[in-house]
Amino acid sequence: MTNISAAWARIDIWLSRNAPQILAGMASGASEDEVAAAEQEMGIIVPDDVRERLETKR
Repeated sequence: MTNISAAWARIDIWLSRNAPQILAGMASGASEDEVAAAEQEMGIIVPDDVRERLETKR
């Protein structure tokens, strides 16, 4: 598990215990295809840590 994944796992646990309504309202992360499409549209390749963050539920 990467630092980003571990941090969000801890946040998810805290939210589930302390603010489940906020956790329930969080959006899904981007799919790999959505990130790839955004990269192509912008003409860039995002770093792996940014990609991971975009694909994480929020």
